[in-house]
Amino acid sequence: MTDSLWALAKPDEVANALRSIGKSYLGLGALILVPFGLAGQTGLLWVAVGVVVATGIVRAVGAAELRFRGAIDHLPVIGARVRLLLPLALLDVVLAVAWSATLIVAQSRTTASGWGEALAGIALSAWLVTTFTAAAVAGWMGAALAAMLGYETVARELRSQGQLIVGGAGLAIVVSVVGLICLSLLGAQVGGMVMSVALGLLALLWLGALLLTFTGLLHLANATEGEREALDHLVDAKRTHHESRRPDKEELPPIKLESDQGPRHQSR
Repeated sequence: MTDSLWALAKPDEVANALRSIGKSYLGLGALILVPFGLAGQTGLLWVAVGVVVATGIVRAVGAAELRFRGAIDHLPVIGARVRLLLPLALLDVVLAVAWSATLIVAQSRTTASGWGEALAGIALSAWLVTTFTAAAVAGWMGAALAAMLGYETVARELRSQGQLIVGGAGLAIVVSVVGLICLSLLGAQVGGMVMSVALGLLALLWLGALLLTFTGLLHLANATEGEREALDHLVDAKRTHHESRRPDKEELPPIKLESDQGPRHQSR
């Protein structure tokens, strides 16, 4: 199965695309460790905007390379997931730009803070949904590809990444509901403390998912290159064996029988 796969696919392009997608999530994970977009921190705001948009573009380019140059979109199961990843990555770029624009507008003095912050919050939520959905689809595709190549350890790593992403989405819903309840029943101060702790746990969970996306896709990229090298060695071995093999039957030169040309003695 592996030989027939990489005889048709382009493992080098697949590896480059997987690395681009994985590294984009590593850069994005760095933003979870710092509170960005806060009032009065214009420098940090622009850094966050630049990282978000740049990582989204890198991710979309990697998805396009995987879709159009990797030659794996024809494979069963894997192909459908590869085709789903590209539109999600492109939508992620659009929402990253939209969130960045609303965030910048919300920080301006000429805009009413209430509507600006509300729009920025909505855009941020939409962007987070597409970002982690694209990560889940990338891991979903990668797990199937790793299983096809026989790298079960990498497949388990990417499945764990998907579980953390799904768990993060569920935890985000719980955090929102608990936050509203605490604010209404316990007051703003207690509710704010509870929300801070819950958001910290959510950030750690998502950070783990992003790190697994990064490491899992890079391990899968190394695996694809390993399969390409194994196939190259196999082809070289077959070619060498074919060239050095002697024919089963050698053609021998015909045997010439010399006729007796001496005088024949007849008995009298």
